[in-house]
Amino acid sequence: VVMSDASPSLCGIKNIDQLRSIDLTNTVIEIAENILEPKGNLVMKVFQGPEYKAMLDSLKGKFRQVKTTKPASSRKKSSEMYVVGLGYKPKKNRKKYSDYNLLMYATSSAVLPNFIPLSEPFGSSDIIVIG
Repeated sequence: VVMSDASPSLCGIKNIDQLRSIDLTNTVIEIAENILEPKGNLVMKVFQGPEYKAMLDSLKGKFRQVKTTKPASSRKKSSEMYVVGLGYKPKKNRKKYSDYNLLMYATSSAVLPNFIPLSEPFGSSDIIVIG
């Protein structure tokens, strides 16, 4: 199981905040793809924006089932959602990261090549791997 409650550091500029959210979501998905075992599961916080539907469609090709939910504690105006991917279907020739390589990958600035740094990239960066 990969669980991510990570949240981008928001600056209040809608376009930049959405780019940060997309980059963070894509990073979590990429980490999950490289470490989940077949039939593994993913739970992650995401923020709705222009790429939200495309991200869900992409996950539907990678997991047997994809569900979304908005927590009751989330403000109604918030675009915060949680996505649950059940039953990971890995590619046949994927490269799996060792724990050390994953740590180096996850902490590398190369992970976010299109990131626009105006301040710290992540406000909260809780990514938990169980298994």
